[in-house]
Amino acid sequence: MRDSIKLVKFLSSVEEDKLLPLCEILKIEKTDIESALIDEAAEEGCLDEDEDIEDIKSSDRKMNELKKLEGGELYRFAIAKTIFAGLQWRASKIAKMYPSYKEILIMTVKKMGLSTAGPVRQLEIKISQKAFGQFVKSLPDEEREKLDRDLVKRIKGMEVKGFGHLKKRLTSDGVISPLIDAPLSSPFDVYLVTITTLFAISSAVRITLPFFAFTTLTRAISITMGPIGWMLGGLFTVWALWQPNFKVLIPAILYITALKSEKELMEGKKPIKKLKAKKTGKE
Repeated sequence: MRDSIKLVKFLSSVEEDKLLPLCEILKIEKTDIESALIDEAAEEGCLDEDEDIEDIKSSDRKMNELKKLEGGELYRFAIAKTIFAGLQWRASKIAKMYPSYKEILIMTVKKMGLSTAGPVRQLEIKISQKAFGQFVKSLPDEEREKLDRDLVKRIKGMEVKGFGHLKKRLTSDGVISPLIDAPLSSPFDVYLVTITTLFAISSAVRITLPFFAFTTLTRAISITMGPIGWMLGGLFTVWALWQPNFKVLIPAILYITALKSEKELMEGKKPIKKLKAKKTGKE
């Protein structure tokens, strides 16, 4: 369960407004988060023993006080724990057990016909690249070419410290083909793949995505594609093939992967360890 603990720790470091869309994907209610917050506050000794739980829940003032404890850290931790519980519950409908985060990733890559080998980060990347490829390949040629042109234009205008060589590689032969066919070798590759796919399926998942840190790029992607246009481009057919629980798990994993890639980019991390170029499993 070490990977699960690391996930909760990572999510608790993310701004609250960026965690809320993940709660939407997993159908997590406000009351679920509040219950988790009260449990954490009680465990930390922040509540009086004689305080009534229902009174706390019904009082906006008391709940706001709890949310501000430790500079909001306790609240973010409660959200993170609730998110992981939501992932586990959804995965349990498939696995008939409550799996760890890595086990959730393994069952997802297996469902997508990919190799289950590799650490957590590589499994997240495999899922992201496969989902991106499925959706892009379903687009009509003219839509795919338009997306490619617009992404190339936007990426050329971006300032991403330490990734100039990557920009050149991505834009010399277009953007989309390298992201589908070649191993993803940097946080920028992964960020671009996950953000594009998330915007593509946002209307189906029924969430409003934030623009993350790289507002210029994410705003360009959302405007370029437009969720309605993408769904009309054959994406609904691909989306319909995903089983109900995977329609929740895959977007949630994509979102987590995007958050991790954004953090790596903001911290100026070096290219990640490359995945093997050879194809494994069925397409």
